Amino acid sequence: MTSKIATLLMILPLQAFATEFEFKLNNDMAELGLSQFQSNLLNGVNVGANLLFNEKNDIVVSGRLLTGSSAQYEKANIQTGIGVKAYGFALDEKNNQFYSIALGARVRLNQLNQTPFSFSAEAYFAPDITTSGLADGVREISVNGDMKISKNAYAFLGLRQLSISQSNAGNYKLDSGLHLGVQLNF
Repeated sequence: MTSKIATLLMILPLQAFATEFEFKLNNDMAELGLSQFQSNLLNGVNVGANLLFNEKNDIVVSGRLLTGSSAQYEKANIQTGIGVKAYGFALDEKNNQFYSIALGARVRLNQLNQTPFSFSAEAYFAPDITTSGLADGVREISVNGDMKISKNAYAFLGLRQLSISQSNAGNYKLDSGLHLGVQLNF
């Protein structure tokens, strides 16, 4: 037992924590996000929560849990991750509330050729079996280009499509198009 406690005390200093606050918007949508990243020498875990609202008075609350790893390839740092994302939807126009649980993946390329730019892509998919109510599924796909503007701040431009499929009403888009945003790291 003493050896397990000693091992744990030796590993704790090897852990790194980072907190990120993110705000993004476009003409039709605004989203706030807060996430915590914990890493050790081999891999990391990202836990986050977001609140999205749009001009249709729809509200989406989501939480994600991703695990992944980092690798060096020439002069680029490549981060990959897989995990789950849970959504809670309150659609004002349709007076509809439901939840969904999606599987997803993320890829991020940091500091390409030692520049302050990075690129990321994320995709989540929830089929009918993990989606409640009148919805038949959820799809979220996003691509971002980031630029480091200070030690702890990034500005980004991205494209995202977040939509719900419904058998009786087709696809309902909550966000579709370009967005601008900032990310602050603590």
